[in-house]
Amino acid sequence: MRPQVVTSDFPPWLHTVLTEFKRRTGVGVLINTSFNRHGLPIVGSPNDALEHLVNGWVDAVALGPWIVTLPRS
Repeated sequence: MRPQVVTSDFPPWLHTVLTEFKRRTGVGVLINTSFNRHGLPIVGSPNDALEHLVNGWVDAVALGPWIVTLPRS
């Protein structure tokens, strides 16, 4: 485990996310895990992330300002 302290100065967007998460859940911490499937290298590009989406290994991918999902069948 490697805890990281987030302040309102840096990075501000992450501070906003954590503050809102705590407001909604009452829990003041989040656990960040690596983004990869067992046996595959860590996702290093948007194409890698989209491969995980297309293969059904994740439900959505956040790319810049967009949240990418697949249509439900």
